[in-house]
Amino acid sequence: MPAKGKGGELDLEKAAVILLTDYRTGSIGRISMETPELRAARAKQLLAESVAVDAEKD
Repeated sequence: MPAKGKGGELDLEKAAVILLTDYRTGSIGRISMETPELRAARAKQLLAESVAVDAEKD
């Protein structure tokens, strides 16, 4: 499915739709939009929440 419009020029909107569709369906594989820093911060947040829940149980 080429993303070309009239005159063979690139159709960026069509290319964006194709990319987003492929991303959403997983047909381009597993990828992440997170940076390593964001991923580490989220992991730290989840760990803190888990510890807080465990402390409430005790």
